Amino acid sequence: MTRLIAVLAGLAAWGAARAAIGWAAARRAAGRAAGLAAPTPRRVILAHAIQRLGRMVGRGMGARGEAMMADLQSRLRRAGLRDQQRRESVEAFLGSRLIAALAGAVVLPALLDGGAAHAVAGGALGWFLPGLWLSSRAAARQIALSRGLPDALDLLGLAVEAGVDFAQ
Repeated sequence: MTRLIAVLAGLAAWGAARAAIGWAAARRAAGRAAGLAAPTPRRVILAHAIQRLGRMVGRGMGARGEAMMADLQSRLRRAGLRDQQRRESVEAFLGSRLIAALAGAVVLPALLDGGAAHAVAGGALGWFLPGLWLSSRAAARQIALSRGLPDALDLLGLAVEAGVDFAQ
């Protein structure tokens, strides 16, 4: 029974983390695009709570936290999850990392009937897995961009040959 509860808690934390990571981009896209439904109040509350957690993590690390947030900002941009004017995505990602670490610290010992060592290992695993996910997403985006670049350059060349004016 405790394993089932641990698995459900882990799934809930994973879902919350996934929702928070894409929250800022989804909110801006929903605001810009016509006809999209507004986010539910529950999702808004959850996203703000996760962003607050991330803000606390960043502040708690002091100067090192600022450097980590700047690095994370560039990693999120490479993965296509953040625009340059907002800090919300960085805070949401840090908050989701904290939630994943806490969930890992609870879930892994419950699944393996372990003690403090499993809790520390689960917390570390929960902290580093979102970073690995972000790296893989950035690599996938870079591959997609490099595959699309020749076609884009070909279209640009054809447009220039046809006399299309790009000054608009």
